[in-house]
Amino acid sequence: MESKTSIFNDWGNEISAGRNNIVFETRNKEYGAYYLRMYYGKRAINALLMALSIFIILLAIPYISKLLDEKNKLKETHRSKDIVTELGPPPPMEKELPPPPKLNIPKQIEQVRFVPPKVVIKPVEEPELPKNTDPPKPTAPDTKPGPDTSVYVPPSNPIPPPKKQEPYTYVEQMPTFPGGEEKLFEFLSNNLKYPPFARENNITGTVFLTFVVSEEGRISEVQVLRGITGGAVCDAEAKRVVESMPPWKPGKQNGRAVPVRYNLPIKFKLN
Repeated sequence: MESKTSIFNDWGNEISAGRNNIVFETRNKEYGAYYLRMYYGKRAINALLMALSIFIILLAIPYISKLLDEKNKLKETHRSKDIVTELGPPPPMEKELPPPPKLNIPKQIEQVRFVPPKVVIKPVEEPELPKNTDPPKPTAPDTKPGPDTSVYVPPSNPIPPPKKQEPYTYVEQMPTFPGGEEKLFEFLSNNLKYPPFARENNITGTVFLTFVVSEEGRISEVQVLRGITGGAVCDAEAKRVVESMPPWKPGKQNGRAVPVRYNLPIKFKLN
């Protein structure tokens, strides 16, 4: 009965454990205010303690800062003081210094100066020739052939013949026909003869030739790069005309005449 009366006596207290057990007996305690009411007292005490500690810390901050300022001032005063150390009198100097050590200096060897000799030119006395005497006659040289003592030594490394310079394909100054391209076309039109066989069979096309213009401008190594199909007579005629050309103006590389390979197309066309 005492427990019941105590429960009823505390019924007005919302955080009473007995009242909470009766109220939340058949309810889900996890989602209600059961735990809030059960631990309200502890939480209130903890909150009060935290508030008091914060209040005490706030009150102690000015005092702590004052102590730190005084400590810094003491350090600065200690640093600002100059440390003076008194030095004693210097030690007395010795009146008489020890004599310097003797040095063994070798004796100097007397040197004899070289005097250049004097050159005295004396006249050479020529012997007097006896009077009324003829000078000695010169003797004739010996012209008889003597024995041949020369020995033939064959060369160990025979000198190879000079290598022929390979023609250039492109140089700074290319070779040109005398008078330029106009004179070249005029020479081809005047000297090129259309072969009768090619004319009768209506053979036309372009013959591509290559040849070398030497250092002196001469034409050599005339070859047909690509001829006309079925027109061998046209190829031969084009080769003949190129071989009959006059000397060209040679090409130059670095200001020096060099051999250059030149390509020339010749076209055969019926009017």
